[in-house]
Amino acid sequence: MKIDQQISAIECFHGRVQSDKARQHLLILSKMRLGCAYTGQELSHMTDLTPNIISARLFELRALMQVERLADRRACPHSGVSVFAHRKLPQQMVLV
Repeated sequence: MKIDQQISAIECFHGRVQSDKARQHLLILSKMRLGCAYTGQELSHMTDLTPNIISARLFELRALMQVERLADRRACPHSGVSVFAHRKLPQQMVLV
């Protein structure tokens, strides 16, 4: 019985985490405009998500080909540090 509870708790945790990630992906993408580049700090201020969460979600969104990291660094307007900016990619049409 204890093992069943542990498995159930683990499944619940992973379901919640995946749901939160999807919600955070949508939130970040909804704040980004096509053609505009954003630093992690800018996205953090726009979404009220922590910079660590923004960094993780941008990594995932790059893997999903939803955003791209620009090759050139630029100065972050909040900290002045040289950072990478990200840009939202246009959605590709999928033929079924």
